[in-house]
Amino acid sequence: MKRILAGLFVAAFAISGCSSSKSETVTFMAKNKAGNLYALYNTKGKKLTDYDYKSYQEVKNAGYIVKNNKDQYRFINYDGKETINNKYISGTNTLLTTYNTPSTHLQFEKNELTLEELTSTTLNLQNASSTPVYSSSNNKIVTVDQNGVVNAMKAGRAMITARVGDESVDTVITVTPIIPRLSTKHIKLNIGQTEDIAVLDNRDREVKWSSAHDKIASIDANGHLTALKKGTTTIKAQTGDNTLEAKVEVTEPTVSADIKKTTVFQDDDPFKITLNGVREGETVKWSSGNKKIALVDQNGQVVPKKAGKVTITASVMSQKIHVLVTVKKRDLRLKKKNYDLTVGQETNVEIKDLKANSAVSYQSANPDIVSIDENGKLTALKKGNTTIKATIGKRKLKAQVHVSNVKVAISQKEASLIELETLQLTVRNSDPNSPITWSSNKNDIAEVDQNGLVTAKKKGTATITATIGNKKYQSKITVKKRVLSLDKENIVLMEDEQTKVGIRHVKKDASVTYKSADEKIAKIENGILTAIKSGKTKISLTAEGKTFTTTVTVKDRPITLDEKQKTLMLGKNSQIKVKNAGKRTLSFKTGKKDVIEVDEKGEVRALNPGEDVVTIQAGDTTLKCKIIVKEEKLSVPATMTMTKGATGSIQVKNLVNQHITWVSDDPEVASVDEAGLITAHKAGRAVITATINKKNYQTKLTVKRDSNTLVKTKNVPLSYKQTAIINAEGKTIYKADKNVALKKTDVPVLYEKGHYRVLYDTKKDLYNGKEEVMYTLGNQHVIVLVFNHKLQIFFISQVNKPLTLDEGGNYQIMASNDHQVVLYDADNKAAIVADGKKKMISCVDQEVTKASLSNNNIMLENTSGTYLINKKGQSVKINSYYQDSEHYLVRDEQYVYGPHVVVNGQKRYKIKDVQLKPAVTYLAGQLYPVYVKDQGFVYYDMNGKKAFDKVFVEAEAFDQNALAIAIKKNQEYVLIDEKGKAILTSKQRIAYIGGDYYAYYKADGSFTVYDSTGEEVLEDKCTDFTKDALQRIDGVTYVILNRNGRHYIYDADDGFKVVFSTEEAVALDARGFIVVNERKYYDLKGKAIN
Repeated sequence: MKRILAGLFVAAFAISGCSSSKSETVTFMAKNKAGNLYALYNTKGKKLTDYDYKSYQEVKNAGYIVKNNKDQYRFINYDGKETINNKYISGTNTLLTTYNTPSTHLQFEKNELTLEELTSTTLNLQNASSTPVYSSSNNKIVTVDQNGVVNAMKAGRAMITARVGDESVDTVITVTPIIPRLSTKHIKLNIGQTEDIAVLDNRDREVKWSSAHDKIASIDANGHLTALKKGTTTIKAQTGDNTLEAKVEVTEPTVSADIKKTTVFQDDDPFKITLNGVREGETVKWSSGNKKIALVDQNGQVVPKKAGKVTITASVMSQKIHVLVTVKKRDLRLKKKNYDLTVGQETNVEIKDLKANSAVSYQSANPDIVSIDENGKLTALKKGNTTIKATIGKRKLKAQVHVSNVKVAISQKEASLIELETLQLTVRNSDPNSPITWSSNKNDIAEVDQNGLVTAKKKGTATITATIGNKKYQSKITVKKRVLSLDKENIVLMEDEQTKVGIRHVKKDASVTYKSADEKIAKIENGILTAIKSGKTKISLTAEGKTFTTTVTVKDRPITLDEKQKTLMLGKNSQIKVKNAGKRTLSFKTGKKDVIEVDEKGEVRALNPGEDVVTIQAGDTTLKCKIIVKEEKLSVPATMTMTKGATGSIQVKNLVNQHITWVSDDPEVASVDEAGLITAHKAGRAVITATINKKNYQTKLTVKRDSNTLVKTKNVPLSYKQTAIINAEGKTIYKADKNVALKKTDVPVLYEKGHYRVLYDTKKDLYNGKEEVMYTLGNQHVIVLVFNHKLQIFFISQVNKPLTLDEGGNYQIMASNDHQVVLYDADNKAAIVADGKKKMISCVDQEVTKASLSNNNIMLENTSGTYLINKKGQSVKINSYYQDSEHYLVRDEQYVYGPHVVVNGQKRYKIKDVQLKPAVTYLAGQLYPVYVKDQGFVYYDMNGKKAFDKVFVEAEAFDQNALAIAIKKNQEYVLIDEKGKAILTSKQRIAYIGGDYYAYYKADGSFTVYDSTGEEVLEDKCTDFTKDALQRIDGVTYVILNRNGRHYIYDADDGFKVVFSTEEAVALDARGFIVVNERKYYDLKGKAIN
């Protein structure tokens, strides 16, 4: 049902035109049969008013502002009762403002307009009480008809005047010349490739194409460019007075061989070198650097001839590809000519330079000694010598084999021990099942136990015998006399140094006593000798009745540092202290010189984070001190505000002599140079990041417009008479008088005793304060309060949580829903975007010609392109498939086949050699089609990877059901899932209706309906459906389908039951009723309402 919003009303926003009364019955304005008057009905079929109203505007939760057939304004509530009859009425929610004089004088929406030559626009004249008369000051530049349609004829300036009665208003139109441009300025092609070039913004003027070197690249009359020969040229497009140029670079595809070098034998079979990247039909010339070593034919087949090295060359286009071939003479021989084995040992015979797949036979001259199998595996069987033979064709290769028995032996044939020492003997390679008997011929010299453990008893020689069966294995043991002695003598220590001193060969249970001649120089306790001070003394150790004495010399303490390692904070100083240096001259030196610096007295200063070593020279002594420099925790301001056009910088706290790398995440809002100087370019938000030592420090920057350069925020004047705030029942809440003033605004504004109040309803104020509210905006979703230099946005769904931004301006509501809004200031060419759920509000400092809210995205459009608003409030340009501001594809607008970029959250993926859809398109699923040249369409995912290996001649993006419609090479339509599996196929056509449903076409042009599982849900033969055929109302899915000229409304949730049919134009209204031909109304059961 078409709704007419009268331009007469003060409120400049669209209203839904329906509401609920105190009962659950929906009311709506219905047109009469003539289509020129409205009456109020409810969905139960009750007519609440006569067809008395020429236009209407709904006031949420209250009723309707209407204009009757006598051009008088009235307010009717949801029961159809007229409660207010003032001359002018405005309002958006519960409370209304009424007044007897217009709220503003006659004015254009914009005082100045800029149009491009040969374009047109319609002027928006506000507050016209009757039909205006338009005129142009120069019809050669701009013409205007009596509907306010302006046509730009040629470049220049002219004034358009609108007159209503005695009142007139002007707007200046500036016409700019057409500036055509080429679709690309730099083209790179390989020989044989083509590309279509277009002249953009040309307004259908004739174009003449030419190439400076048509042997390098030619271009036809339609801008079809063909690369012919390697080189560079320029193409020109002549259109009107403009000559446009583009540089064309033609290159050869890079050719490479599958091998760069190889080694073969002279008797090997021929082999082929394969080239990659050779265009079909291209001639390749092969040559050999030495035909005596290897030959090559014109197919790249190489034949080895004799030993040596040769280069095989392939010449193609202007390229030469070289392959180094080494030909070797086959040296066929056994790798070993002698094998020494023990009985039971196995090994493999290896043949050098054996040709692959050669037949080899093996023989053993004596298989009783050595056996050899068909694979050349040798097995030693018994002691002896023999020969093995390998036969390859006529060649016979021989080797000698010696087999010996396993040798049994005692672990040590001789050993020397000191009295009381022990030694463990064993018999190697003995049979573990044969017992060993151990014995000594002189037990008084050396005895042995039955485990082979020998104990030295006294000086002399003894023989230890291990007996296994009738065989004996012997070890000669020499026992030396135990002689006691000090383990350290003439000991030298530094002061405070310690060492351990003992007596060699003392019995384990013997008592040892210790004594120092001068304990002031050195003392010893329990064998631990400690140096006390410089000097000489003697120490004595007594054991087993014997005393041993030695000299101890103690030297001065060494020169040392107070700290071998110091940690300094960046920019701080510290003194290196040297101990025991005496009168020695000291010098200090650093290593890296960029971390620290040190003076001649050892004062260290920390310059940069890192580590360095200071080397100290004290006489002949060299000392080193490690210095670690750390930085204080760096910080930057969390937020910062700048004015558009201003420059500034961010102070990094605790920064000392460190390099900073600066970057802005949105240089169009604010850029930052290498020195950290920030330039604010336009209003918006940007994050400035300082990277210091691989760490990031971020400041959220808000750039505000300069209020001194803006068109000032309009101020609706206060009215002290003939103005009132009235509720829906007609009761006056406030009336303007000498003490109370009101503003004629969308949402009531009251001024009393120095305070401004914005009234939401009789119980709640949206604002109460001394700062003046300049004006308000409102609709069924949102209320906006505009102050001189800030604004507040209240979403009706969460009216207690306003969003505030320090920006004034002259706004209109461009788009809104229950949690998002776009405001546009046409005077200053800037938008305010807000999202109540994300708690985001931001100024987008750019012209906006269209705004839309869908799929939870805020989308802005202008002549430069299409933009999404991200969670930071920044505008992100899109030009192909998108899901939201963090998941979209960036199509390379210069090169058709990329590389393009897939933005998937924080990750970026490049896809190349494919063509993307050039239109901005919402992606409901996860997969999208790309065109591969000379192949067709394939599907990619949001990670820039091919989803599956199937190619189609046409393909659609995946829908909300994770399904897509594509056409196979045999022209068969197929409905596929995300793995490429066919859910449904048709030789005629498959089309998406909406929701869960698809149209499955027959040969006669009719279709039945299938769901996303591939099941048929409607057998009726339908013939057509519209883009918005499917709608959900109150949780029920309805589908409108055409059957041979008659429209049927189906309840899809009830087995596709028909609820209504008609041959007239029909639509479903989301409020819960059916509209036929914009005149007749039915409920959802098909019962007539009017």
